[in-house]
Order: sequence, then C-alpha cells, then structure tokens
Amino acid sequence: MVSFDIRNRSIDIPSRKMNTQIVKPFKLFKPQSLPQQYMMYKGRQAKCHTNAIMLVMHCPELTYCEGYAKPAIDIDPVEHAWCVTNDGRVVEPTWDNCGVAYFGVSLCFASVCQLMLEADRAEHIEMWKRDHVHVSGQLRLEI
Repeated sequence: MVSFDIRNRSIDIPSRKMNTQIVKPFKLFKPQSLPQQYMMYKGRQAKCHTNAIMLVMHCPELTYCEGYAKPAIDIDPVEHAWCVTNDGRVVEPTWDNCGVAYFGVSLCFASVCQLMLEADRAEHIEMWKRDHVHVSGQLRLEI
C-alpha cells in the first residue's frame, strides 16, 4: 500500500507493479490551473494516458507522469496520467478542473515509448505513427 495525506486525511492506495529501472521515486506534484499555452492540447475525458502522451510529444519541455490524483470533486484518488513542468507543477490535459493532489512518478520520453510498446497500447502507438512517422512498414524508435 502507498499512503499520502490530502488536507490532513490519510489515503491508502494499492501499490502497482512498476519497472523500477525506468521510474523515479514517487512524489507529490504541485497542482495548478492549466497554463494558457497548453489549452490547445486539452484532451478527452477518460483518456488521460493518451492526452498526457500527446501533450509531451508536442511540448518536450514537459515530463509525463503516472500515479494517483485526487480530483476536485469529493471522491477518492484515482489512477491517472498528467504532465509536469521542470519545477514540478502539474499540467492537467484531461480534467476540466485541476485535481487537489497528484502523487506519482515522472518518466522520460524514452521510457514512455518503452512502456507503450511493452503494454501493447495500440491506440497510443497508432496515434504516434499517424502524427510522427511518415514511412510505410514497421515503427522504428531511435532513442
């Protein structure tokens, strides 16, 4: 179990198996309203992984994160993906309102690509190929 405190309330979260070679330690990230320069990348609800990956591909100054977030509405934390700035501020490409707490890991872009391939997330790979690969045949990542 992983626990973190949101506004003096302890939350227990079941631990998730992650490849420790490609992730940094879990940490809290600072919520903020979506900065204006990222408004055009706002994605669809319930597509947080896709939204965060697409945002990082278009804005390489951001870092992809996965973990748990506490929405602004009164529900328990949920598994979620988002992006962060270099100073650890959340850039939320999915929810209409930024959550009140974000707890997770940041991954470099190469690790995100590796996870997508390992998890066989065909939707992400197809979107990436459509937008970034202009050759026929197999997808080739050069990192």
